[in-house]
Amino acid sequence: MANSLEKGATLSKVQVLDRAVGILRTLADVDHPLRLTEVARAAKLPSSTAHRILTALVENTLCEQDPDGDYRLGLALYGFGKRVEAGLDLRVRSLPLLKELSETTNLTSFLWVRQGDQAICLERIDGRDSFSMAAEAGSGLPLHTGAAPRMLLALDKEEVIDDYLARRSPLQSFTAKTVTDPEALRRELAETRARGWSISDEDVTNAAAALGAPVFGGEHRLLGAIAVGGLYPHVLGAEQQRIVEALLTTAAAISERLGAFCDTTKGTAA
Repeated sequence: MANSLEKGATLSKVQVLDRAVGILRTLADVDHPLRLTEVARAAKLPSSTAHRILTALVENTLCEQDPDGDYRLGLALYGFGKRVEAGLDLRVRSLPLLKELSETTNLTSFLWVRQGDQAICLERIDGRDSFSMAAEAGSGLPLHTGAAPRMLLALDKEEVIDDYLARRSPLQSFTAKTVTDPEALRRELAETRARGWSISDEDVTNAAAALGAPVFGGEHRLLGAIAVGGLYPHVLGAEQQRIVEALLTTAAAISERLGAFCDTTKGTAA
């Protein structure tokens, strides 16, 4: 009985979401505000249902209601669209440099962006040992794991890090080396900030390691992070310093293409 109720509640939430998307599409299909009755008719919904959904969308700034009571798309959608556009621009401008980085280091290179409590892999260029790297384009990792995700977390505000630790407790573990102790993680994040680049030492996949560096845009905005990875000795062995230099140079070049001026010795925007 409980499972049936839970299933029904889930279906109801999905149905409401589908109806809300239908209303947003209705408003997007015209170049002028629509009255409630027009929205309801186009979305094939009762007026009372359309009104409840529109009220919620207005409260979340996904829609706006003008003084005459008509509805239009809200500014929040503009912000979402700009973030999607920025992500696409980041990928396009990064791709050729990521390919060069992979060729220079013989390692697999990645581009990551933050999405909530996760980092999402936008791009992956395979190099030597590509079989050792689990992350694929489109996959995600918690921010406390992996080189690029941890770089993104390290550069956030302390209160944001505190909130992340509170919400994600206990921290998810992938291997015996995943840092799950909050205080140990704080120390590692502080070291990463001071160093300007991050290290993943078998904390996501056994025998695999990675190095990460931040990517900035104009006004010192953190847009994402890049990383190179492969088998542990190929990343954190004798070639580590050369790989770090190549990584930071690439991060600086990508950042410059996106409107930032970077200090390549530290991997941070000047």
